[in-house]
Amino acid sequence: MTEALDSSTSAEWQLDSYEGGDMVAVDTGRLSCNGQGSGVYAINGGESQLTTDSDFTRQAEHSETMPADIQAAGGIATDDDLYSPDGDQSWAIGTDDPPTEYMIDATISRQVNCSHITSALSTADLKYVDSHEAAGVPADRWRGEATVSALKEHSVGFATQDYSQLTDMGLGEAVLEVELWVDAEGLPVVYYQHLSPQQSGLQDRWFAITLTSWNEADKVESP
Repeated sequence: MTEALDSSTSAEWQLDSYEGGDMVAVDTGRLSCNGQGSGVYAINGGESQLTTDSDFTRQAEHSETMPADIQAAGGIATDDDLYSPDGDQSWAIGTDDPPTEYMIDATISRQVNCSHITSALSTADLKYVDSHEAAGVPADRWRGEATVSALKEHSVGFATQDYSQLTDMGLGEAVLEVELWVDAEGLPVVYYQHLSPQQSGLQDRWFAITLTSWNEADKVESP
């Protein structure tokens, strides 16, 4: 996968994120990343949704999708900064808090990050499960587990910030379940990460990154 990512241009992403309640948050954008997990992540502003009908949850009895109360502003994240869409403003990770209208972009950036994938490849002892279609293409599914601290050690950028929030809560030794779907070209199609209440003592927490349209557009560049 490292070589496939290094030679890729970009992919469309969709983030399904759940942290309790009845609805799953859904956001979209485009990213570019390399085999070391470094990347640039463009967020589609004004397209944040809430749904009961995610592919990663049981089908709700009544399907419902609606615009989220708080919308992404359309920022661009790198390993070091979050930028406004036109690049005239930026906020460094860990030093500058973005303004309120960019808080959802910062939250998204902590989960839409290729180093979640590369960290799992390094630490989760992924084992082959089966092969089936994912995101419209044939893919092999791999599954494994890793502690929060282990994944944090191999992560970069906003992903490190995401794991740091968990370690600051005393969850460094909590075990995360991960699944990775890989296409015939060796590119990631879906990455799924789950922190169960049994591990955290908190509400269920999971997110899934779906990656499509690989190499159909130029690289995403930072401002």
